[in-house]
Amino acid sequence: WNGILTFDRADALIAKGLYVRRSYERDVIEAAIDALEREGWKEAHRNVVLDVGANLGMISIALVRHRFFERAVAVEPAIETFELLERNIAQNGLADRIEPHCIGLSDTSGTLRMSIDLRNRGANRMMRNDETVEAGHEIAHVPVTTFDEFVAQGACDIDRLGLIWIDVEGHEASFFRGASRLEDAPVPVVMEFSPRFIRGSGVGCEDYLSILQSRYETFSDLRAAPRDRRGVRELNSLFEHYDREDRVDATDLLLFPKWEAR
Repeated sequence: WNGILTFDRADALIAKGLYVRRSYERDVIEAAIDALEREGWKEAHRNVVLDVGANLGMISIALVRHRFFERAVAVEPAIETFELLERNIAQNGLADRIEPHCIGLSDTSGTLRMSIDLRNRGANRMMRNDETVEAGHEIAHVPVTTFDEFVAQGACDIDRLGLIWIDVEGHEASFFRGASRLEDAPVPVVMEFSPRFIRGSGVGCEDYLSILQSRYETFSDLRAAPRDRRGVRELNSLFEHYDREDRVDATDLLLFPKWEAR
């Protein structure tokens, strides 16, 4: 369902899941598109999706392949994963519709340390300065820039951007700090939400919520039923809900921006 995908067979999570189930997060993708269309946020002229933390390309390829969006910009900073991303785009015949960039989006430009999980490339994540590498991981120094600079360089046309899909293992706050241009743009966001990953990035709950509340008005929990829109202030309850040992510790949120002109 996500296209023809080549992956590292040592990857025990995403690759194994793709091989066994033949799809990846189809339910989340379809729930997000359904909500955008139902709420009137999917517009014909905003036909580009930005895939942040694109990994193998399983999200951006699916979104373009099924014509949910006409084009995609896919950013992935880990070089070995990026090479697979490029291969997957090409073998799906989408080289003219998906533009890959070997870079991460953060709150700074330069390089950052990334923890590479040798058994689960989907768990690759940016490291804090005081962190040491875990067993089964290795360190890579990866290029990063800010969303604002990425747009300024012409790599992404914000006026055509209809959705941002973010999967960066807790690095979301840094992405948003470097994305002041989104404050004046009606671009919804789908992102993973994991209190454990957020804490691991060194960002507290209050700071995280403050960043989101300054830009977004409502959200839907795409893995919950019903998927009603709720005020962003209610995200505080999700920290409690998904930060318990007896529950799944992550979900995917669809964030609707503040946009008075709509």
